[in-house]
Amino acid sequence: MWCTVANAYGSVQPQLRERRSAGIVRSREVKLTRRATQIWNWLPAFRAVAEAEHLPTASKEVNLSPSALSRSVKLLEEDLGVDLFVREGRALELTEAGRRLLGASRSAMRAVESALDQVLSSEGAGDVHIAAPGPYSSVFVLPALRRLRAAFPELVAHLSSASAARGERMLAEGALDIAVVDRVEDPAKVRVTKLGELSYSIYAGADHPLTGQLEVTTEDVLAHPFVGAPDHLVDHWPPHLQRRLGMVVEQLHVAVQACAVDGMLAVLPDVVAAAYLGEGVLLRLPVDLIPPQPLYAISRRAAAEPKRINLVLTAIVQTFEDIKRGTTRRSTVPPARSTVRPPPMLDRSFGSPRAPRELGLETIQDDDKAASGS
Repeated sequence: MWCTVANAYGSVQPQLRERRSAGIVRSREVKLTRRATQIWNWLPAFRAVAEAEHLPTASKEVNLSPSALSRSVKLLEEDLGVDLFVREGRALELTEAGRRLLGASRSAMRAVESALDQVLSSEGAGDVHIAAPGPYSSVFVLPALRRLRAAFPELVAHLSSASAARGERMLAEGALDIAVVDRVEDPAKVRVTKLGELSYSIYAGADHPLTGQLEVTTEDVLAHPFVGAPDHLVDHWPPHLQRRLGMVVEQLHVAVQACAVDGMLAVLPDVVAAAYLGEGVLLRLPVDLIPPQPLYAISRRAAAEPKRINLVLTAIVQTFEDIKRGTTRRSTVPPARSTVRPPPMLDRSFGSPRAPRELGLETIQDDDKAASGS
């Protein structure tokens, strides 16, 4: 009998432990929820001070007195029992705990703001913040906005330029809605829409000595200086080939101009070179060293993003497709010599660019049969 009771008690013990464990977890969740509710009102003041790291500047941004901001931050620190700032005179610097809380505050507030925006605003009204290199804005973003303007006149686009890494940080901070980039730093943290692939070529200005040659070899181009990108950016030059840099620039449109008028060779997307309307002429050299490269549009992974962001993203995808098909109007400069081949604007071995299914679009598919039949 004692054996039977012991066995029965032994079979009940795991269930009791599971119930105690579940009860502890629920109790902890309830306590954390109450704690978050308690400190929520102090978070806007903390975020303003943390982002400015200067009380007078933060007070102007949120229209509160420096003393009120300081008091809110102090109450928050006392409630949490940790220092969120290192104070040296008037200077403020976030501690590790402060940096973690700032990141969480940004994400939480952005989610609430996006939900309110979606509930209170119409589908196509409001601001959309877009980042793209200058030439990509002209080629892809502006035509996309143009096609939306008549139907959504209250849509206000804010255009800027940002690298891939900075664009992802701005997306996480809520300062950006869409970024057009040629590489994705951390695909797990953003929603990635592959627009398609761009072909790249080596270009020279009309007065460059290589434009007078009927044939151009790899050795020929390596003998002349290039305008290139700094180490933290890429222009897709093959890394196994050692070229000579005569100029290093961060902005793509500056590289385009340096190539056209300053005697530098440059690796450029063919679609960007064809749309160039500035001083000088860009000529594509008949040497193929750079394979096609992908182009992406990235946005936040959020369930409650305003619908207007999806509208703009869809328009950018459609614009890319139109350019690939040659149905948009672009001003181009014809080659000065018949021996200089006109650039293949986009790599046509890839299917029509579409965005992911969760955005109301589809993913890019490589359709060899469709390509061979066209």
